[in-house]
Amino acid sequence: MLLTTPPGTPKTTPLVSVIVPVHDTEEYVRYSVDSILRQSYARLDIILIDDGSTDASAAILDEYTLRDDRVTVIHQTHAGAAKARNAGLDAARGAYVTFVNSDDILDRRYVELLLHAALRTGADLAKARWRQFGVARLYDVAEATAEGEREPEHVTVFTDALQAYQNVFCKSLRLVGTEFGRNTEARYFNDSCWGRLYRSTLWEGLRFPEDTSAHVTMTAGELYPRVGKVADIDVVLYHQLQHEGDEPPEHEFAYQHDMAAAAARNFDIAMAHGVLPARSYYALASACDAEPAAKDFDAPDMDASVRETHRAAYQSDLLALSRLTGRLTPAQRLRCTTTQLIRRFEHRMYWLRADLLKRDRKPWSSADMHIEDDGDAGAAGAVTATDRQEPDAPGAASTPRS
Repeated sequence: MLLTTPPGTPKTTPLVSVIVPVHDTEEYVRYSVDSILRQSYARLDIILIDDGSTDASAAILDEYTLRDDRVTVIHQTHAGAAKARNAGLDAARGAYVTFVNSDDILDRRYVELLLHAALRTGADLAKARWRQFGVARLYDVAEATAEGEREPEHVTVFTDALQAYQNVFCKSLRLVGTEFGRNTEARYFNDSCWGRLYRSTLWEGLRFPEDTSAHVTMTAGELYPRVGKVADIDVVLYHQLQHEGDEPPEHEFAYQHDMAAAAARNFDIAMAHGVLPARSYYALASACDAEPAAKDFDAPDMDASVRETHRAAYQSDLLALSRLTGRLTPAQRLRCTTTQLIRRFEHRMYWLRADLLKRDRKPWSSADMHIEDDGDAGAAGAVTATDRQEPDAPGAASTPRS
């Protein structure tokens, strides 16, 4: 599908709100905000939320209000990315909204191409591809993205967003589908909220839960049934900074328990809509496997009451897995377990390749492995500065790049 505009079509320039939660990213935030300010589409409502930063981030954000009247800064006590994004949604004035992490970089045509896709197709949600990069390439990526991407070669429109979210998540199956001409990659959603342009009405009455480290995953189940039409464009417009050496949050019990709760909720929602909850089954089963292996599940020096709380929560999650699995037919269960095995294999291969590259001291990203880790429970994805600071589950963070 081409996105050329017929001659004589009235030009519309809807306001687009760009929401950026910021917490202690003084080394990177200028790159991120500068990439927003230089967008080829200029009618922007830029909302920067300082989430109680303890470094120079807050002062840097305030400087931008003096440089550009499109910028609004909100200061709040440190409360996490969920509350910061909600503050941005409450303040947003645009007909469309997009989320950006404060250490990521946008292509110069990010808003332009996504908005054009949404307007030309009537989509409620437009999305593009992304690419990961390391800190050593920060300047190079900033320079390259300033040039602006090419026009998309393929624009894929589909209407079953919840079905796609739940069942198009194994990288190998996406590659097979695309090889057979089904363009399966275009139907893929990762468990993040960035890299997309949303019609603002999708968020009416919907906000990120602030009491969980899995706030983006928890919201997905309610969001996707609201989406009438999706437009995917095959260009890389979002560049995601990876921080090597960070402690993966999935080593902590609270993170896995939050992921289990989100997966169970999304499982129920999918079943209510007649959609096979393959992704939620994988996420819940993986979280249940990971919980007793968490470093703080049953530590020797742990308070007895905390240990008992963890054990009770783990048993509750196992019961939820059993209850929900019991709702599946034998054929549905076979499909869910098959995709679970495939995804786990992909996950192992991803990190095996990453470890090899690190030993060779070579720069790496998910593009090197050809298996883009999508941040499901049990997947040790990259953690960004924005999402390292979730306060509601001690030490937890969303993966990757929520």
